[in-house]
Amino acid sequence: MEIDEYFLKEAPAYIYHYTSMDGLKNILKTHSLWFSEYSFLNDYSERIALYQKLFKTIYYDNELSDWMRNDFKIDIEGVDVPLINILRERISSDEQRYFPYHYFICSFSNDPDNLHLWSSYTKSNDLTGYSIAFQYFYLSRFMAAQAKKHRCFFSTGDIHYDLDAGCNELVNIIREQHAEWEKSDEKGKEHISRELIKFLDLRCLYYKNACFSIENEVRFILIMDDSVFKESLKLDENTKDLFAIKIREKKQMFIPYVEFGFSYDKDLYPAPFDEYNTFTEENYKDFSRLLISEIKVSPTLNNLKAINSINYLLDKYDYIVDDLTTSDIPLDY
Repeated sequence: MEIDEYFLKEAPAYIYHYTSMDGLKNILKTHSLWFSEYSFLNDYSERIALYQKLFKTIYYDNELSDWMRNDFKIDIEGVDVPLINILRERISSDEQRYFPYHYFICSFSNDPDNLHLWSSYTKSNDLTGYSIAFQYFYLSRFMAAQAKKHRCFFSTGDIHYDLDAGCNELVNIIREQHAEWEKSDEKGKEHISRELIKFLDLRCLYYKNACFSIENEVRFILIMDDSVFKESLKLDENTKDLFAIKIREKKQMFIPYVEFGFSYDKDLYPAPFDEYNTFTEENYKDFSRLLISEIKVSPTLNNLKAINSINYLLDKYDYIVDDLTTSDIPLDY
């Protein structure tokens, strides 16, 4: 099974998805998570922050900038485009050209009880937020298998918040690729050019400004090449080998997203995760327990009622969850 965990410092036991009441109900009802197209995420500087620092560093490095301007080019629709031009466009959130891949993101946290994240879903006293604990190992591998089946790629990793360190790392990688490029034939040079820009695009999605470090974010990223994206955008519903890209309305915009299912699928796992095969297609509850271990309610005055209400939801949609708890953070009202 192909899964890119290059950007993961250490595989966690659990990751936590924060959501609203409607979000929790939809997740349990549809057995799916929504992956939104990256440019519509809440952080305006998504991917741009590290690219801005990288472009500035390279621009003032005569050797690298001359190479990227005059020699290092990528064939895009029959036109040789200098890599320096592509990097220049990456520092603007409005530019959408020269993207060989499209990225859909679902965000989690390493923190199960985060006041900053609760505040996103409890902006008034009548709103409640929820933290869903997923077992990282099972969820990541199940989604990686789905991505492969649907002709896509899957990547996961921690968000990093040190842009200087990220920039230094990428500059060193570019220098290494420059040395390889110098020794390669034309076919090898074209391969290095394409692989490098794809690597930079993905790597920059794992860096954010330090002000967001309180979120302690982990990301799942679904990656579609341009041809699959164009096919998927035209679909009304899923086929066997493609995700259907759906559109939702939010903040006066139309946002592309993918529903990434996590219900048991015998086509993905004829013999499911555990070596003893202790659960079957007919026993979905055992499968759901492997994925969702806990649901935590944001700080609230009505702890018992909040827990009871989730029990109704779990019974309705046929889940068993080991722990239902409320936040340990004192309620401030």
